[in-house]
Amino acid sequence: MAKAERSPYRPQVHYYSPRLQARLLHIRSYRTTFVEAPSGAGKTTAVQDFFGGPDQDGNLVRWFVASEEPPTSGWRRLCRILGDIDPVAGERLLHLGFPVEENQGDVAQALLEIRCDRETYLICDNFQFLHPSLPASVWRALVDHGGKGLRLLVLTQLLSARGLPVLGNADVLRIDNRDLCLRAEEIGEYYRLAGVTLEEGQERSLLRYSEGWIVALYLQLVSYIRHGSFEEKSSIFELVDELFWEELSPQERRCLFRLSPFDNFTVPQACFLLGVETLPEGLVRRMDCGTLIRHDMANRRYFPHAILWDFVRSALTDEPEDFRREILHRAGAWCVLRGEKTRALIFFHRLEDYRSILSLDLHCADLSRAILDVGHGEMLSMLRVLVDHATPELRRDHAFTMISIAFEAFTLGDMELYRRVCGEMKEFLETCPLEEDRRRALQGELHLAASFGFYNDIEKMGQGHQRAYELLGNNSVLFRPDSPWTFGWPSVLGMYHSGIGRLDEEIRQMDHWVPRYNVLTSGNGSGAELVFRADALLHRGQDEEAAALAIRALDVTLRCDQDSLYLCAALLLLRIALLRGDGAAWKETSALLEACAHRSIYALSRRIADMASGLLAVLLDDPQGVPSWLRSGDFLKTLSPAVPFACAIYSRLLLLEGREQELLLRSEEFLSATRRYRSLVAEGSVTLCIAAALSRLDRLEEGVRTLRRGLDLLLPDGLILPLGEHADLLGATLGLALNGRWREKRKDVAVLSDRFSRGREVLLRGRQKEAMPPGLTEREDQIARLVLEGWGNRQIAQELFLSENTVKYHLKSLFRKLEVPTRRELRVLLLKDYPRDYPKGE
Repeated sequence: MAKAERSPYRPQVHYYSPRLQARLLHIRSYRTTFVEAPSGAGKTTAVQDFFGGPDQDGNLVRWFVASEEPPTSGWRRLCRILGDIDPVAGERLLHLGFPVEENQGDVAQALLEIRCDRETYLICDNFQFLHPSLPASVWRALVDHGGKGLRLLVLTQLLSARGLPVLGNADVLRIDNRDLCLRAEEIGEYYRLAGVTLEEGQERSLLRYSEGWIVALYLQLVSYIRHGSFEEKSSIFELVDELFWEELSPQERRCLFRLSPFDNFTVPQACFLLGVETLPEGLVRRMDCGTLIRHDMANRRYFPHAILWDFVRSALTDEPEDFRREILHRAGAWCVLRGEKTRALIFFHRLEDYRSILSLDLHCADLSRAILDVGHGEMLSMLRVLVDHATPELRRDHAFTMISIAFEAFTLGDMELYRRVCGEMKEFLETCPLEEDRRRALQGELHLAASFGFYNDIEKMGQGHQRAYELLGNNSVLFRPDSPWTFGWPSVLGMYHSGIGRLDEEIRQMDHWVPRYNVLTSGNGSGAELVFRADALLHRGQDEEAAALAIRALDVTLRCDQDSLYLCAALLLLRIALLRGDGAAWKETSALLEACAHRSIYALSRRIADMASGLLAVLLDDPQGVPSWLRSGDFLKTLSPAVPFACAIYSRLLLLEGREQELLLRSEEFLSATRRYRSLVAEGSVTLCIAAALSRLDRLEEGVRTLRRGLDLLLPDGLILPLGEHADLLGATLGLALNGRWREKRKDVAVLSDRFSRGREVLLRGRQKEAMPPGLTEREDQIARLVLEGWGNRQIAQELFLSENTVKYHLKSLFRKLEVPTRRELRVLLLKDYPRDYPKGE
């Protein structure tokens, strides 16, 4: 039998097998290390002890511990820690915000451009909480970060199949459960160091029971020390119950119950949750003993073991409901105190405590952020339930929040909920006794929110804005003045031209109403009327006048922080450059568009820039240039008002890829989206593509009839640009369709079609002359061009706002892809196969 040694027992001893110690020593040699194993395998303790050793003196070690919190909060904390390592990258990442579909490329690029020359270790613990929320491109860029001296360690429970492909990277060290679990002889050594000598049969017995799992071995060790024998329990929970839980007083158990909504906590947080000024001494001793609760002295934070917390949360389900509700409410109150509105919203939603939710004073910006944390569908569900349970008293006390909910329902595409809340709040504000000044202000905000129910009727929306101004003056606070004005559209004409033959009247309405709206909202939408008129002029083939107005609009929108409208103006100038074959203007304006998308604080700006890039790519017959989220065709799952523009891009993309049958199968789906938002330009463009598909499938007569319907949508207002841009796809069908009632437009269409064809050819020739080898990323392409011009690494870094280390990183990738060993051979290859008039010297 096992014999106790004379020396005192040492249950807190940490033992690591020689196998694991050897693996840990390799961490210094890898850019990224994954320590991937289930809870209780000893990941965190092993890494803590490894970096606590004398050999690591002088190395900078940063810890990030993910938790069960809203993803945006976890991401911001990670970005702040990255900012300690590289302030420029950290600030850029915080500016870009949480990575979503629209900004994931910029976020990934920022991670790849992290600068870190000093040997530094960033340890990301419990990463399984944050990983599922990260787009694949960001996840990969984090693993392949650009810091030369930075070593990333990811400590996580088992990854999903979605995260595994990243581990194939050659510069990733993987430490898993096989390295962490102990073998029979290693169990014997562990117990010997703890003061217990095992017989060989006991080593094997413990291995069968525990499978080498360190937490199970530790608890069995504690059990032996206390009882003098080993007892095989049916589950780890039984051991936790026997060795930890049963020893707690009822008061200590209730304390742990109150702390359990959070997976880690500080002393002030614990005092708040317990409702005390200082923690009970007995609880402090329990938490500081290190059995199943780790105390991080540096951050003054306690980290209960996941197995303990699972046990506590399971035990809590047997407690009275009033007690459980009290715990959640106190947790929500802590989040309110900390300004964590989304997390408080989640706690209060679980409680169905609608008064507390409305008391959060949720503005549109708060609701938009909550969507990132809980998801589009879940957020809509929350809002619907909240509206259902908003009593007259709650509506009175939190009327502004109800109006914010109405507007958010509109942006989420739930028009039924939007109209319902607007209608109910209108009746409520007319009948409920309120102070007159407050009633007037709330009615003004409601008129502003309700005006969007007339989208995209410019006159009716304008009248709603006018009534809001009469009540509010320039004091609306419903949304920020710099909020995106176009709901994701890169074309103001596409948004607001909704009446056949009424474009001139719509231009007049925009000139009249937009300045009034600007005053009401402290400048939101400034320059929209200029962009609308310029868009209309360009679509009518009047590019000289359009260009002058678009340039003016660039200045106005830049001065007034209207990023969405700035991007619309930039797209107009790019379409003009394409029409004229003006390569210099194309290059300059492309840089302006990308710079705006990069600096904007709104993720929606990236979507607008992507939509603009997608349109230009299909006009240049470049399907691969369409952003991946657009190319996937999944955009119809959203109900954004900008969906019609995406439908127009995707329709042409299907034609370019020879997928005519798919276009016809989805034609009604696309047309319904354009009609739902009354976008005549988008409907006309989709109809042109459908006509082209029919003709390609030898259904010429049907194609001509379809095309004539498209002409009837566009030509009453003289909108010939879509015909010129699609003439190459329409072929003879266009001439046949123009033989009818629109015969007089044949010359104008032919002239514009010819100009577009020649302009595109000139632009493509210029781009072809500058072409690089296929398969390069955008950043590699930029660097290859500068290498070809004879630029050094420092010059390239300054030109592209990169670190020299990042330039070297991309150069290595170029060497690998083009199979050349050095910079000299790279330049020789490029000069030979992609010649141009550049300097021949190094």
